[in-house]
Amino acid sequence: LVFRSYERVIITRFGKAVQSEKTPGLKFKIPFFDQVERLDNRILAWDGPPTECPTKDKLYIIVDSFARWRISDPLLFFNRLTDERVALSRLTDILGSETRTAVATNDLVEIVRVTKVRKPLRDAEMEQSGTILPSTIPDSELGRLAIEHQINDRARQKIPDYEIKLLDPRLKHPK
Repeated sequence: LVFRSYERVIITRFGKAVQSEKTPGLKFKIPFFDQVERLDNRILAWDGPPTECPTKDKLYIIVDSFARWRISDPLLFFNRLTDERVALSRLTDILGSETRTAVATNDLVEIVRVTKVRKPLRDAEMEQSGTILPSTIPDSELGRLAIEHQINDRARQKIPDYEIKLLDPRLKHPK
């Protein structure tokens, strides 16, 4: 049995995990009885499906999100989730739900603007002369970064049982 430095190996006997190998190199197993399950120790990516969500101000936007994650304890991870496909499915459920909740509780301006510091440009002279209409864009109170932190905090509360370490969920540019 040989594995690389970016892998963690779980040795199973009759379907039950009996040993976890963390150091790379040459290892031994009992032929025919032991099976090898390889788990990636690198930072992994989750890319959620684009979903249409209503905002607090009743506008619909398509939100596409992604996150980076890694396996914190390979043996417990294998016992609870078996492989990375199941983990990606659970992340889709949890992060998708939290993203929809965060979008539904915030206005469109909060999700589109990156930070609350940025203010919309207004030209008072042109508004007074009637050349352009007065701007009705409200000021931002939170910003997309704060909303991403909310998603991160809520999702981290739900995933410790799966031995997944969530690094940083993000929203791609909303459409």
